[in-house]
Amino acid sequence: MSQIKQEYVHCLKRLAEQITDENISSYWAGFHIYPFAIYDDEWVYVASHPELPEDFTEIDHQLSVGPRTNHFIGNTAIEFAGEKMGIWKVDLEQVKDFDKLYAGMVHELFHVYQQEFGEKRFANELLFIQYPFTESNIAHRLMERESLYRAVLEDDPIKKHAYVKDFILHRETRRNEIETFLDYELAIETIEGTATYVELQACVDQKALQRESIISHYGKNLQEHQEMLAKFRASCYYSGQFIGLLLDHYEPGWQLEFMNAPDYLYDFFIKKVDAQIENEVELTSQHIELSKQLVQEYSQKQKEELAGFFQTNKNIVTIKGHMKLTGFDPMNIISEGEKLLHKHVIKIQTQSDEYVIFGPVLAQHTTDLWEIDTISFYVEYPVDMNGDSLKVEKVGEWKGTWVDSVFYLKT
Repeated sequence: MSQIKQEYVHCLKRLAEQITDENISSYWAGFHIYPFAIYDDEWVYVASHPELPEDFTEIDHQLSVGPRTNHFIGNTAIEFAGEKMGIWKVDLEQVKDFDKLYAGMVHELFHVYQQEFGEKRFANELLFIQYPFTESNIAHRLMERESLYRAVLEDDPIKKHAYVKDFILHRETRRNEIETFLDYELAIETIEGTATYVELQACVDQKALQRESIISHYGKNLQEHQEMLAKFRASCYYSGQFIGLLLDHYEPGWQLEFMNAPDYLYDFFIKKVDAQIENEVELTSQHIELSKQLVQEYSQKQKEELAGFFQTNKNIVTIKGHMKLTGFDPMNIISEGEKLLHKHVIKIQTQSDEYVIFGPVLAQHTTDLWEIDTISFYVEYPVDMNGDSLKVEKVGEWKGTWVDSVFYLKT
């Protein structure tokens, strides 16, 4: 193992000083601190965890360091040693940008708060796999996002309300068009949008910039269209964030009522706004043409990435058998029917073990997203296709039988 990095220890101490109940409860009523950690490929630096494993060493009051395990993947909220906690993977460059790291950690800790509160309005990821990227839907979505951005930044109350009505009108048109598929966006806005709203509050708290400047900076994510479909899930974060900012205007102190409500964030919002929608909405030729371009580019890129999986000189391992999907990165998947290309990471549970495989991994799913019957992934060396086991470096040992070039799991 490499040596513990003192820059990370210093960063952890600084985070622990800043992430206090007093600070974060000002971002969202009732929000309070939980354990959290930064980590690299070898070490985990933990704050405020009451009972860590024996291989962790205390370096200061409530600060400890220990070896990284497969629990620590990505930037997210996890359960570790009996406690829910926020985690963030860092490198030396990220540690230097403390303001961004602080806001990101607060975002992940808010997910812990949501779980503790009993939040249930999570997205059905199957809806994204089948999501209708039609030209009409995307054109309305482009226009709704522009109206949402303008509504937040507008000071004139009459103009502000007009933008809000336009936003709602385009969204309700889409709801009629794509029906329950809109629920995917509404759920992401509810869970991730509120966390990104809290992240913005943390960013305002840390940076010596005006609040309006930071809001405008985040608002670029509503205006930049080129990556909107490729990063579709993330694009919902910012619409949710801006709905939260509008709620600050129309219903100050809305957070606790929202946490106890059954509604998605958007549906909660429209109940607070007197915006009678009677007229029909029209698309501009500019937005229609832009939508066509975006949908065509997105579709082409999806096909190329899926086709390109097998067009490689690397060694590919294919495993067949009953497997359960226990974890994946929903920000980095490509779908085609029942095939999913997991570009980042995937967790697989067999009858006896759980495996973490870093992407790309091509998975053949059943009609249930969480059930898999085939996976294929790259290895850096030829594999021995004899015997009743498959040993994969950094992944582990699998039990089963080789038939030609396919490994069938032991049942």
